Amino acid sequence: MPTPVTHVLLMLEDISGSSPGSTPMYGAVIEVNGPQATVGLLQAPPSHTSVQVRASLLSTRRVDPAEFTNGAPGAWLRKPVVGISNGTYAYGQVVSYGEGMASIRTSSNLVESTIADLVEVAPVLCFLMVNFQPSTDTLDVATLLQHHELILDRLLARNGQRATIVIPRILHGIVPARQQPEATTASRWINSTSGKESLVSVRHAVDYVYYIDGGSRIPSSQQNNIGTRLDNDPTQAPLPMTRDDVDDSAENDDLDAILQAIQSSNSSRPAAPGPRSIAIDDSVPNAQQETINQEVEPASHSKF
Repeated sequence: MPTPVTHVLLMLEDISGSSPGSTPMYGAVIEVNGPQATVGLLQAPPSHTSVQVRASLLSTRRVDPAEFTNGAPGAWLRKPVVGISNGTYAYGQVVSYGEGMASIRTSSNLVESTIADLVEVAPVLCFLMVNFQPSTDTLDVATLLQHHELILDRLLARNGQRATIVIPRILHGIVPARQQPEATTASRWINSTSGKESLVSVRHAVDYVYYIDGGSRIPSSQQNNIGTRLDNDPTQAPLPMTRDDVDDSAENDDLDAILQAIQSSNSSRPAAPGPRSIAIDDSVPNAQQETINQEVEPASHSKF
């Protein structure tokens, strides 16, 4: 019986050097050499069929090999979305998943939505629509998406709209006044590239899109209030460091087992070619994409 291959879901900050993608990526462990491991990507451009990661990450990033061919739900992690929870729309960032469900962190709590109901949106919408929870009975998805486009048009001066940073004008006719957010309302946000969490205000999210994405001139009075990224809000105090911010190179409870499995695999059969290279797509990969067809018991976790 062939030795099981360890499958992992890598975050962008896990990868040594530049990342070949912009979303979490599935892969299969090819080799472990001391503190470094080589992972063959199951979704990547031809020039990046494998990447280097810290070997100590393998146990915490391990997933069921069936995930990739069953919709690759991990690709939704950290994405800004609108989902459906208890018959109402909910805006936020995906922070975990499992059994066909995704946990969306809103400004105030976590809500659950089926992955099938998720729609990726522009991050600024998660801040502007933070209090907007219309029922699916009164607003269909197609109309909601039209609202999204109109909001972005008003921010970016598109399609004949005059650009504005005044929140009531941006949301006029879409979000009732009582559900419009205060400019100072701040939400926790995970940087999709580094994994670091920060607080971001509605004001900064709007200003960043208006000035940086829209190319408007930044007044001198605002120069110090706009960060280098939407989630880099200079007006907010840094969040305390968490356990995830600390180097976990010493956490390798399962690493020995992974090493033994790979060594046994290499000694008992001829070297196999790496996983097939698949063009990367920001959307969730479909079930027809090819993967290594072997099984391994995953670690019991789904949050990154």
